[in-house]
Amino acid sequence: ARGAAAKLLACAIDTEIGLRVAEDNVGCCVESACDLLSNLLKSTDRPDSVTAAIECLGILTSNLECWELVPQEVITAIVAALARSSCAPTRAQLSKLLRHAHRDRTAGPRVESALKDEAVGLDEEQ
Repeated sequence: ARGAAAKLLACAIDTEIGLRVAEDNVGCCVESACDLLSNLLKSTDRPDSVTAAIECLGILTSNLECWELVPQEVITAIVAALARSSCAPTRAQLSKLLRHAHRDRTAGPRVESALKDEAVGLDEEQ
């Protein structure tokens, strides 16, 4: 059910009307997108659903410039998912989202922090 919701949400938010609605409810929309992505990242059986959830959060954060609303735990979960994912489309979307976050003045330092987080388990070379 979450996978279908992610796909539907990504399609809806990627419209002019969808973004206008999201703009009026930025906090709630970002929180919901983060919750959905966090839950989908815990499962590896539906990479297409994870990709849709990543797209949804990316659309919100790029169009509404609201990275400050994305919790550190979600950024860390995105970094960890990128480190362990073997699905090429998912890795590409996660990388794109992290590059976008890294360029943001509020999220950039938090991406750096997530890259150094011991829970993620990256070494200097990675």
